[in-house]
Amino acid sequence: MNIGILVHSKTGNTLSVVKLLEDRLRKNGHTVSIERIVPDNEDQPDKSKIKLVSAPSASGFDSVVLAGPVHGFSPTAAIVRWIEGSDDLNGKNIPLVITQQLPFPWMGGNGTVRKITALLEKKGAKVPVTSIVNWGSGKRQMLIDDTVNKVSEYLK
Repeated sequence: MNIGILVHSKTGNTLSVVKLLEDRLRKNGHTVSIERIVPDNEDQPDKSKIKLVSAPSASGFDSVVLAGPVHGFSPTAAIVRWIEGSDDLNGKNIPLVITQQLPFPWMGGNGTVRKITALLEKKGAKVPVTSIVNWGSGKRQMLIDDTVNKVSEYLK
């Protein structure tokens, strides 16, 4: 299967998780590409003014994984812009990987999953698998391992 992992990662934490996922998926025999969602200005205070300088298409992949961090208890503006600007999500099943600094999912991760899921569903996509990695948790490595296992198992 040709799998695209589309990721927004400002600090590199989310990217480090999806690189582990990429390795596992390759070991499972898949062709995998990590493609970055990149905003023009991460620090723009007016999130409505953020534009994307890189907005990869989901159409060239058999399956797509979407990954991004929590910013201010919400999805990043880059992830929101990417979903809003994508016209090739209808009928896709998109596993979702979220990272957050705070130690518990209820501190922004759960809400971010709900918001992204709602946006994807508006575009006709489904989110069959979600996973949150709490970077500030003492269980970070276990959460990363669980994420890689859960998503790779879904994509077998």
